[in-house]
Amino acid sequence: MDEDAKKINHKERQCLELLVAHLDSDAPCIYMFAIADETGLTVKEVRRALRSLKKKGLTTLEQTYGDEGVSGSGYCATRVGRDFFGQAPPKE
Repeated sequence: MDEDAKKINHKERQCLELLVAHLDSDAPCIYMFAIADETGLTVKEVRRALRSLKKKGLTTLEQTYGDEGVSGSGYCATRVGRDFFGQAPPKE
């Protein structure tokens, strides 16, 4: 992991913790608006945090699928993002 990826701010941490916590769920990718709802951040703050995390290789933007095929796109933690904390992030 490069040095830039090791430095994340509080908002990026909130988003990444949420994404890592959802990795083992049936829906590991989450819409930006859902991340905003769950973290209490604004959509603008989430968008900036996710872009930064994506540039650092900690998240990825994936297509999501529903019963009728592709239903949109959502963010997922990458393997590097999952391993960023050394283990699963602490539950609150």
